[in-house]
Amino acid sequence: VSEAAFRAMADWPNAGPVNDLLQLTREGTNLTRRLLAFRGAVRMAELTAASSAASGVALLRSAMEAAPRVEDKRLVLGALMSVPTTEALQMAQVCLDDPKLVNEAGVAVLKIADTVGKRQPEVARKAVEQVLAVTQNEKLRKQAQTILGKLALPAR
Repeated sequence: VSEAAFRAMADWPNAGPVNDLLQLTREGTNLTRRLLAFRGAVRMAELTAASSAASGVALLRSAMEAAPRVEDKRLVLGALMSVPTTEALQMAQVCLDDPKLVNEAGVAVLKIADTVGKRQPEVARKAVEQVLAVTQNEKLRKQAQTILGKLALPAR
């Protein structure tokens, strides 16, 4: 019964149990349950971000802090890409400093900056330049140059 209840909570259709799942991620003793709780929490944070970007980013920040492994931090970065806000951009930028996350963080920064740049081109430009400064990945470098080119175009 306990296992069924746990799985039901992890698969909950809204973000109701997200804080409980984050607590299980941080404090649980069973790695499998911790990972299932984490994935459920990230999914719920994405659902929240669809209706409230600020709340979604806050939950994703909590998930990033609770992430038990590098792979889990990558999952959070993937979720951040669907939140085109300066807060999400800044959160992804912080991950550029982690050599284990630099490429995934670069992808997230570029995706978010491409959208944020329409409203805040200077913020986006600085973020894209940061990606160029830290990545050796040629595909990311080309994508960054393309975005910088779009940001340099005059507003219509």
